[in-house]
Amino acid sequence: MQAASRFNQLFAALAVVAISQIAPATAQETTAFGNWQVNCAASQEGAAKACSAGQAVVTADKKELLFGWQWAFNAKNALVATLRTRPGLQQDKGILIQFKPKEPSVILFRECNAEFCETAFQVTRDQLADVLGASDIKLAIFPVEGKPISIKLPTKGLKEALQALKAK
Repeated sequence: MQAASRFNQLFAALAVVAISQIAPATAQETTAFGNWQVNCAASQEGAAKACSAGQAVVTADKKELLFGWQWAFNAKNALVATLRTRPGLQQDKGILIQFKPKEPSVILFRECNAEFCETAFQVTRDQLADVLGASDIKLAIFPVEGKPISIKLPTKGLKEALQALKAK
């Protein structure tokens, strides 16, 4: 239970950062869908909620966020994905991501600093179809020192989380 609690703390922190970029929150609600969570917060009482669906992967000792992503609709109702990783990565190599059975592709970082590396992009219909149709999602990140780190992302609950996000 302690590991799950640490995971939830790290994930909630990631969600709060993503949502706080939209507006400072006064109230927050979280709903789990398999390995995904939908977080909503209102900036003031009676205001529209800002919501995001996301997933976080932590290190084996559950102390460090390894990878997290948040999906949210922007003001133009376009789906935007924000990917955040631990710091200390090769910015020019980005993230190698594969939505099986598709071929892998590279997503370059927008920013790397002492706290994290991050990128964001508007999700196209084709990309969304690839994600939703993936039997498996794998990615690799490349530390400045050491070997690449491979991560397998569970997809359980993804479709439901995105449906709930759209409904909010």
